[in-house]
Amino acid sequence: MSVAVRRNVSSGAVRQTRANEGKAGKRLIRTIALIGMLAASFWLGAQIQVNAADEVSAAPAHGASHPYVLHAVEPGDTLWDIARRHLPEGTELPAFIHDIRLFNGMETSGLTAGQVLKIPVQP
Repeated sequence: MSVAVRRNVSSGAVRQTRANEGKAGKRLIRTIALIGMLAASFWLGAQIQVNAADEVSAAPAHGASHPYVLHAVEPGDTLWDIARRHLPEGTELPAFIHDIRLFNGMETSGLTAGQVLKIPVQP
């Protein structure tokens, strides 16, 4: 005796239910794929924005009294290396690292990839 007969359900209804389950599975896969594509788009947009901000000409920002350039931290970057690349002439490196930390409100020298630092420059 089939399942359809034991439960007083026609075999056509069982086939229809199984077909609907197949459609629901395909819909779920499409929804997950769409969410993945949206997440990838947002991530890519953020990466483009960070890379565009990597080196900006020195200019006071939003009424700030001290000009700066933006630097996007890349994997493997250290504050020491970044400070050395932007070190103003006649400035000691440890003092400049301290200035960068103060300028960005950093409690430690730890950096994360994608972080954008404001590097103070001489006016």
